[in-house]
Amino acid sequence: MMRLPWPNQDMLKNTKYAVGIVTSAYYTERGRSGNDFKFMYDGGHIIESKADDEFTKGRKYLVAFDSINIENGVILLEKYDITDSLIHHRIYPKYTMYDETWSLINILLSMIKVI
Repeated sequence: MMRLPWPNQDMLKNTKYAVGIVTSAYYTERGRSGNDFKFMYDGGHIIESKADDEFTKGRKYLVAFDSINIENGVILLEKYDITDSLIHHRIYPKYTMYDETWSLINILLSMIKVI
């Protein structure tokens, strides 16, 4: 597993989305605070990163990342808690992680089908 830096502008060119899982309770250490989260991309690579806001351990959020160069960073989209939606639409992880990723257009098409 690798930790990534904050996202940079290049991430926007090839953005994809995955399900991120908050893996720690909120913490403060060495002047920094936040939660840890992880997600899977590219068929099995697990990425761990940190979010500065306060989240509930175990909740699931959309994560945006650069699908061409993951080192351009990742960001947990705090306004998109999708935990209940995943349960409602019977979308379950394989083992403990969700291995699918989506482009923005695929997410929007999925939303239109549900409406």
